[in-house]
Amino acid sequence: MGIKELNEMRDQYYKALQAEGSDAIIEECQAFFEKNPDIKALGWLQYTPSFNDGEPCTFGVGELHVTTEDNYEDLDLYEWEYCSDDDLYGNILSNEDLLLTVFGDDKQIIITRDGIDISYYDCGY
Repeated sequence: MGIKELNEMRDQYYKALQAEGSDAIIEECQAFFEKNPDIKALGWLQYTPSFNDGEPCTFGVGELHVTTEDNYEDLDLYEWEYCSDDDLYGNILSNEDLLLTVFGDDKQIIITRDGIDISYYDCGY
């Protein structure tokens, strides 16, 4: 097997992760919504800072936030409540490589009962 075939295998792998990953993450979040009927949306930020005071700039996933507000789209994610659900952290947010592959860098991810919203996020540094 040559380099070209290995690159094709890698590309197919990443395409499969992107295609299936979003659905799997949404499904995992739906279980959280069933246990927490008052929660309207959950979300997090994922990005690589462009400055880290001389330290390497590495991709990371922020804290999980939830809201019970119907107008969550009008609120900044940091106005939402911090959430420490072990299942979501263990099954989703701790998988930084998967989240980077599925959603990309510099993103705000919002998941509701109806689906997912992925938007650009600028960390400001």
